[in-house]
Amino acid sequence: MSRKSDMARLRFTLKMIEVIEVICKRHNGIKSALNDIEGQNAIFI
Repeated sequence: MSRKSDMARLRFTLKMIEVIEVICKRHNGIKSALNDIEGQNAIFI
């Protein structure tokens, strides 16, 4: 793996973590987000 591809992978991972945080805030927590189909799809995919 090249350093460039490692950085791209890390940026993508960070972006996905940020999306999960937004969804959890919208649902007032991870448990509530996982009980909602939108939250499930966003978090597990």
